[in-house]
Amino acid sequence: MLKTFNIKNVIFFILAVLVFNCLFFSEYIMPFHWILTGGIVLIILITAFYKFNLHWYKIESKLFQKRIFQLSLIVNFISIGFVYLICYLYDGTFFEPRAADSVIYHQHGIDLANNFKNDNFNISSYLTDNDYSDYGYNVFLGVVYFIFGPYTLVARLFNVIFFAFTVKAIYKLTEIIYGINVAKTASLITAFSPFLLFFIGVNLKETLMIFALVSAALYSIKILLLKQNSVKNYSLLIISVMILFFLRTILGIIFFISFAVFYYLNINLKKNIYKILAVAGLFFSLLFVVYYLNKIGITQQVVDTYNQSSSQTDAELADKASKGGDRGLSIKKAVVVPLLFVSVLTAPFSTLVFLDDQVESVWLFPGALMKNILVFYAFIGVWYSVRYLWRSSSVIILILIGYLFVMAVSAQSTSIRYQLVALPFINVFIAYGMHRLKSNKKNLWYLYLFFMFFAIFAWNYFKLSIRNLV
Repeated sequence: MLKTFNIKNVIFFILAVLVFNCLFFSEYIMPFHWILTGGIVLIILITAFYKFNLHWYKIESKLFQKRIFQLSLIVNFISIGFVYLICYLYDGTFFEPRAADSVIYHQHGIDLANNFKNDNFNISSYLTDNDYSDYGYNVFLGVVYFIFGPYTLVARLFNVIFFAFTVKAIYKLTEIIYGINVAKTASLITAFSPFLLFFIGVNLKETLMIFALVSAALYSIKILLLKQNSVKNYSLLIISVMILFFLRTILGIIFFISFAVFYYLNINLKKNIYKILAVAGLFFSLLFVVYYLNKIGITQQVVDTYNQSSSQTDAELADKASKGGDRGLSIKKAVVVPLLFVSVLTAPFSTLVFLDDQVESVWLFPGALMKNILVFYAFIGVWYSVRYLWRSSSVIILILIGYLFVMAVSAQSTSIRYQLVALPFINVFIAYGMHRLKSNKKNLWYLYLFFMFFAIFAWNYFKLSIRNLV
């Protein structure tokens, strides 16, 4: 049972944030019908999480896995329909606002399918403008469009299936590490996450990427913690990691390093010399992977991506400062950049003001607000995991820390798409924190919500301030 989580207080907090910001930023707040719709959706999802967690508390594991998979499929189908509807109502298309990558992926998928029909399977010859991190999803769409036709709905239906299996995998890996009750909570938070549900309904690679990453973590846990050393588990682990390399290369590297440490902590060899040899083998395997990636140009692409992100941040800050006149940025870069490290777990904050260059906030503020409310428990979960369950939970801790660190140094800590990949693991720690935090400590969460209320207000004020609007 969730002794410190009070759904009535959460709903009050949501309404207070929305009303206060609407009143204070009345001139720049997003259209009321979007505020109302997003608020209702968020309250429905977070209430559903609470109610299902309450009513399914005593269900045994196998039955729960069946039910959570079915529930996730139903919610995912509803989500796709909802995303299609709001996108169409917004600009008459079935792509998200300011769609760029999703349209490019769609077109590349069509081109690949046409080439497949002409018996041209030399992928690299007509994806010359893409790096290896984009090969995976382009090829996936090409195969889907080749079989079913160039319909975005079909690709999104695959997202429904991928995400339902992701929710089930989150349950399984959490049950192995933390037990059945924490696993139920983690899977339900994931199933009702507004961020994750929105991205099911768009033509982007994040849903497939999350499925591959969670699957890789699950099979590594099965192999090393449960000692299930079957050909099936090893094969699925290798396939999952290979998919990661061709969806977001840096994520594959982070997983490889995390798995190496996890392997060292949990390998059961009688003599230390064998343990040393095993770790040395992993180290040289990693060197070989880096060498191969460097040979085909992927490591340079990772470096270029980092440099581009850092340069872009410098340019944006300079541009905003110049537009602000004498006042410039109220928060200088010397303060902003360290804050990217500090806020990487809590970000992105909910954006409620309507800005022409960030219209996507209309769809995404419910997900940001839900994360802002719950992420306090993630800090508790990480703390207790490191203190008491380091060996068994180290793989997901290292993946999370490694990925969040890369986002921070590449100035992507507030990017929702980049944050999305870490969210299922953050949900695991949220669930563990919910179950670990004692009733007499619940005031800590209320204190956190008090500060978060003003942090969200400050974030929206900052968004307007750097544009010289307030």
